[in-house]
Amino acid sequence: MSENNGTLSSDEPNRFVAARLRELRRGARMSQAFLAERMTERGCRWYQTTVNRIESARQEATFSEVAALAEIFGVSIGSFSPPEQVAS
Repeated sequence: MSENNGTLSSDEPNRFVAARLRELRRGARMSQAFLAERMTERGCRWYQTTVNRIESARQEATFSEVAALAEIFGVSIGSFSPPEQVAS
């Protein structure tokens, strides 16, 4: 969150998706390779390295990829969005 105007920095949503994905995957005790297989089954050509790049915020996930992740983990797409912050 930018301190001067209460808006998200350009890379904050990407970092949030990275952290949320890592949290969900680890909570499900799922390997990066297994998640990549599940994503590929849903039409997203993912590899273990793709999961690693997204979890480390070096690659952005598309909306359709986030939708597939939400389906895999049984959560809403919105759970991959940073919570709104009100500027004080």
